[in-house]
Amino acid sequence: MPVVDWEKLAPAAAVAAGLCAVASFWLDPSKPLQARMDGVQAQLRALPKAGTAFQTVAPSDVTLLAQQPIFVMSTGANAYKEKAVKLIGISISPGRKAALVSVDGQPAVWMGVGETQDELVLIEVGSNAVRFDTPVGARTININEPATGGAG
Repeated sequence: MPVVDWEKLAPAAAVAAGLCAVASFWLDPSKPLQARMDGVQAQLRALPKAGTAFQTVAPSDVTLLAQQPIFVMSTGANAYKEKAVKLIGISISPGRKAALVSVDGQPAVWMGVGETQDELVLIEVGSNAVRFDTPVGARTININEPATGGAG
């Protein structure tokens, strides 16, 4: 095995290490990542500042929202009065499901699934019953069941 003369090899190793250091500063491997970060910072600067998003809502909109209750009142003088609904007929065809209903004694009307009549949304039509979404929750009504609630 040959003998290594470390005294002659040390200056060459120091020069090689110095060249590697200079090359790493000159050939920066993180340049593409830094360019991407500059792009991200530019996008962040273009976004609105924190707290300014709520200033875009008109004051009248906020006032209108504050005047409307979050929950339906079910008791008291201004309580919601449930509608009297009578299910008269059901129509189920390949293209449409509908129900013939009378609300609070009014003349009967056909309602398709998803349609609204006097705050009632028809959400499901079965062979003998329908389901409505009401302000106080879901309600199922059977065909030829007497109308209950409200002015019936």
